Amino acid sequence: NECEFCTQSHASVACSLFSSDDGSDASIVDEVVMKQNVSGLSEKMQGLVALALAVQKGGQFVDQSHIDRVRAASATDQEIHDTVLIAAAFCMFNRYVDGLGTSVPSDKSMYDGMGQYLAHHGYVSGEA
Repeated sequence: NECEFCTQSHASVACSLFSSDDGSDASIVDEVVMKQNVSGLSEKMQGLVALALAVQKGGQFVDQSHIDRVRAASATDQEIHDTVLIAAAFCMFNRYVDGLGTSVPSDKSMYDGMGQYLAHHGYVSGEA
């Protein structure tokens, strides 16, 4: 939804969580998020991204071919559910953040700290 704050902060979370056990690096996040190039992802992840993008456009844009594609790539019902839920929720969150005119940090390094914090602590405050 092109919410600058949400895109930058959550891309930073993805970079913080990215596992490089296979020798790859977090540049895949830039390829997918910033350049919208999913060719480096598995077939399952490519299908889930396509499903999420259809949800972003609107629920009526999700059709059986999206579900068939991810099921053929071994996506579970839980993964399909979570993809739709997260994509729909972030559509609302992005509009909320932009609608309130949330200030966007000009210093891109601020997102690194946000990403590391969210990756390790989630959205729960330390005062539970």
